[in-house]
Amino acid sequence: MASVECPGLPASWLNAWLAAVGLIALEPRLRLSWTSEPEPIAVLSTEDGENPSELAVNAWPSLSRLDEMPIVESVSGLDAMQRSVSVKVFQQRAEFCRQQQHVDSWTLSSTVTDLCVDTDTETKMTVRHARLDPKGPGTIKWLHHRLLKSHSLITNPSVQVSSTLRGHAKRVKGNGLGFDVTRISALADSTDPMVDPVIEVLAFFGLKLLPMRGEGIEVKKSGPRNRFAARQRGWNLEPAQAAQQMTWPAWEQPLDFSGVDALMDLWAEVIKQATHTKRTSRTKRSVIGIHAAWRSVPYEARGTSDTTVGFASARMELNAGRR
Repeated sequence: MASVECPGLPASWLNAWLAAVGLIALEPRLRLSWTSEPEPIAVLSTEDGENPSELAVNAWPSLSRLDEMPIVESVSGLDAMQRSVSVKVFQQRAEFCRQQQHVDSWTLSSTVTDLCVDTDTETKMTVRHARLDPKGPGTIKWLHHRLLKSHSLITNPSVQVSSTLRGHAKRVKGNGLGFDVTRISALADSTDPMVDPVIEVLAFFGLKLLPMRGEGIEVKKSGPRNRFAARQRGWNLEPAQAAQQMTWPAWEQPLDFSGVDALMDLWAEVIKQATHTKRTSRTKRSVIGIHAAWRSVPYEARGTSDTTVGFASARMELNAGRR
């Protein structure tokens, strides 16, 4: 196998982890694993000796692909899709995906779900957005709008993608997808948010791994069942938790996207057990090749008017508990 380490994609950075997954979602010939050092980084590899770096660069999505996604604002013959998505609009887009057998139908299911419907509005019911589809400030509309803005900042993909993988990327002014905590300045710093647009675009495709689901009920946004009525894959929604947390692992074996998809199911079982026993199963983790993991830490608002969203990470103690 040919392989290349990517210092610009550390597993502890949620957006970089998603970006690495996004690469194998875009290019089926790539495999993904993580180094076992204290700060694991992504390792891209191929089984037939092809250059992983070249495949990664060539996998960069075109603007035409983005413009044809099911979550684009305007599709001929359908109602417009923006931040507030009615059940009718969702149904139209779902039917569009089925009819077209759309390659990017996952963009709808990883963004919103009609299996959880908010009823606080008087005129219509709206479907629930994913945790990794935060509401944007000002002129920022919704996740696809964020994606287009990030994609427009890439003027030379072959150079900029390579720089990102090597850890040499230059940040630019922007909010990206809206949940990377590293874009946020310090309290005493009034500078604009800065992101690596390559990371943001690739992280969007990593969301293919994290669909939205719900209980098939209507809920009030302020009601007691609101917090657990909808869930995005990877998030721990145990009622005993004080706050929702996403957990994500690093693994040692090179996996394609389907392999990572299967691994996440096994990882969910490990986390479910850990929720009740306060420690993860060493045997199960060893069998599935997981050697490190992290949990999300939400950004704390600076005041009641601060609507900023961001997720940092904290390393999980996988061997917690007495021997």
